[in-house]
Amino acid sequence: MKPIERLETSKEDWEKSEAKAKLDAEQVKIETGRIKYEQYLKAYNDPKAVAKREADAERRRLKQIADSKASKKLDASEKVVNNQNYFFMIENQIRKQYPVFEVKKMLPLAEEILKTSNIKENELEEYPVEGYYYKSDSLKKFFKIVRNLQENGKLWPKVNAKDSNFLMLKNLMDLELFGKVESDKHNGTAILPRRYDILALSARDENIFKIYSSNPGWDIPKIVDNLKNHFTDTPNLVELAYLTGELEPLICGAETNALYRDLVRTKGMRPKWDKNWQVDEAVEKMGNALVEEYNGRFGLSIIAPTPDNNEKLFIRPERPRVAILGHIIQTATNYFWKSDKFGTVTDIYTKEFITTETEKNKLYKEED
Repeated sequence: MKPIERLETSKEDWEKSEAKAKLDAEQVKIETGRIKYEQYLKAYNDPKAVAKREADAERRRLKQIADSKASKKLDASEKVVNNQNYFFMIENQIRKQYPVFEVKKMLPLAEEILKTSNIKENELEEYPVEGYYYKSDSLKKFFKIVRNLQENGKLWPKVNAKDSNFLMLKNLMDLELFGKVESDKHNGTAILPRRYDILALSARDENIFKIYSSNPGWDIPKIVDNLKNHFTDTPNLVELAYLTGELEPLICGAETNALYRDLVRTKGMRPKWDKNWQVDEAVEKMGNALVEEYNGRFGLSIIAPTPDNNEKLFIRPERPRVAILGHIIQTATNYFWKSDKFGTVTDIYTKEFITTETEKNKLYKEED
């Protein structure tokens, strides 16, 4: 038998062969891709496929139009400009702009007061953070310092009431803008007194309520009905809220002014939904005066709602909201008003101290 010849392949020839095989494979891959792409184009441009895409696009277009009309219809129903919506157009702007002023202009004054009075951080008492002040660390800090200056009598001897920073802060806070009457909670000794607005004055009325009893008889209807006896026609959120004749604006106005006022809240009627401007003259007059106060004193740019500009203003109130109205010493019980996520206002007697922040946290847990 003839022996089989052994073919010797050099390393160089082998590498060339491998490279050619790889190149051939790539060309096959490219050619296969080209064929598949041509097949795709043919299927894509098929008249039936084109007709289906056009039909799908038309259905999407019609759905977008329907959704847009539904959205506009909903917006229009929510944009009814009655007294309540007028109030929230102003209050929403205050809650957006005024906290910025507090942090930029008022917090430095408060911090300087602590510094010049040699008051240390550990000397400050902890108070429940009310209103919108839970929303940032700076607002929380401002609330804590101010509440201590208002309530912590241990600090008062350290504070120079004639210090320029203290006087500037007091001039920005001790205003009828936050309540007509100065609080007498500390018998006139507080260096930075809070204010009684008409909600507080109504709840304090000894002709209606048993102030010295463990059961003063506070409830929403009585407090609201008594507001007419304490209305002063002074530009502030709570008095504007009273003029709307609605309940929710009262609690919202009180909650927004939580740092400056001493204990309050109230009730009203259902809104009249109509497509017309239904703002009473007295409400609009007070609203304009209130806007002038905030803009003039604090350099804000709040817009007074009118029939021409109301479409640009937001009317939905932030919810839930909590405002404290009173404290029963004999039973250590607090009296609150609360507006829930639907805007329903209820009153609550509890030994706990609830705030807007605590109720929001409860709501988030329920939704999780």
